[in-house]
Amino acid sequence: MPTPAVDLRELGWHEAAGPLSFDGLRGRVFVVVELNLGSSLCLRHSLPQARAMRRAFPESSVGVLGLVSAGLEGIPEEEHRRLGRCAGIDFPFAVLPGPAPTSDPGCVMLFGPCGRIAASYAGPVSDSELGRAIGRLLAEPALPPTAC
Repeated sequence: MPTPAVDLRELGWHEAAGPLSFDGLRGRVFVVVELNLGSSLCLRHSLPQARAMRRAFPESSVGVLGLVSAGLEGIPEEEHRRLGRCAGIDFPFAVLPGPAPTSDPGCVMLFGPCGRIAASYAGPVSDSELGRAIGRLLAEPALPPTAC
């Protein structure tokens, strides 16, 4: 049975100026990276890639969000920020509720300015492929958030 979509407003966000929502992200491209901090693949590939995206694009054009699925359900909320910083997460992130997946390659979801999924990748995606996809979205004519 499919897992229901997570409402971003219900998550406790760290490294963010305030609560986040899909509506609040409209008008710019954004990337959601699922991170399993217990996965060496995520720590070697997905996390550095997300940090590089954050540095490569202005935040006003491309937002990067992390959803941590590391099974931190027994750890107090105030420790999540410290653990994220220790792991090197320097972009807004939230911890997903529930246990950590046993075998999870992580995923990347790319959203266009109107908040629709433009691409999704299960497992690692190359920097060049992800960069091209972001570039295509940035090259599209700009729409005001109210037009979406």
